[in-house]
Amino acid sequence: MTIEEKDNKVYVKTNSWQQPIHMTVKVPQRFSLQLKTVNEGDIVVENVSGELELSNVNGAVIMRQVSGSAVANTVNGPSGPTSRT
Repeated sequence: MTIEEKDNKVYVKTNSWQQPIHMTVKVPQRFSLQLKTVNEGDIVVENVSGELELSNVNGAVIMRQVSGSAVANTVNGPSGPTSRT
């Protein structure tokens, strides 16, 4: 796993496609996020107010108690009604 800060952004990358990684990242309540994952990982965002850009391949995108603008995309993830709680 590598963690790098550049231009006021933090990049977390891993080449661990054979072994799942569970990661919890805590941020201030007012925070903008751009999150991406591929293969069997869900993206869950809770209690955040800000601009959200969430992208997932082969997994779910779940938002709870969020406010602000949000763009969420999943390919081969679960489908159904969209709601923001």
